[in-house]
Amino acid sequence: GSWAAAQRIFLVQVMQWYAACQFGFQSCPRGDLMNKPRDAVIERYEQGLDAAFAEGFDEVCSDAATRACFLSTNMYGGQDQAVNLIAYNTALESKVVAKASAGSNVVKFFDIYG
Repeated sequence: GSWAAAQRIFLVQVMQWYAACQFGFQSCPRGDLMNKPRDAVIERYEQGLDAAFAEGFDEVCSDAATRACFLSTNMYGGQDQAVNLIAYNTALESKVVAKASAGSNVVKFFDIYG
């Protein structure tokens, strides 16, 4: 049997590296974002989300074999850090709401496990 007919659920979290770079963590894989002002990094994050939707996430999420697509908010650091990262979560939520017809959803991790 082929996996082509299998039902799928996707969970994607793309925001963490943007924040890590903005905060100057040495493990940042994106030197162009390192220690940049939050608004500049958020703008690049939004552009990255647009590119992800344009480059196939819409297609994957609307495929008949896809049961659900979830994009997650930040999931690390505890509620105190979540407050500092709210701009990323807001950007994600607005992009997903704009693309809701593609079957994508937001998972808010801090709403789940507080």
